[in-house]
Amino acid sequence: MAQYQHCDAACSTAADRAPTPQSGLAVLQEAVLQGVYLLLKWQRRARSRGELAELTDHQLRDVGLSRADIAKETNKPFWEE
Repeated sequence: MAQYQHCDAACSTAADRAPTPQSGLAVLQEAVLQGVYLLLKWQRRARSRGELAELTDHQLRDVGLSRADIAKETNKPFWEE
């Protein structure tokens, strides 16, 4: 029994511990960062689709795309891959 008397916070699991303000802040920071990354991804996707729409027929042939391919891609909403 004596071996269990020294078990303190180090022995408890994360589920046993109450959340601290710091851990709540870390979760909030991570959520905000993920949101920012998602917005940047959407912005990049929208910009890329706009740039595709501006390619000339010659440039499209060079990359192996048709106007139909471009129309299909540029008609997608920015959040859709």
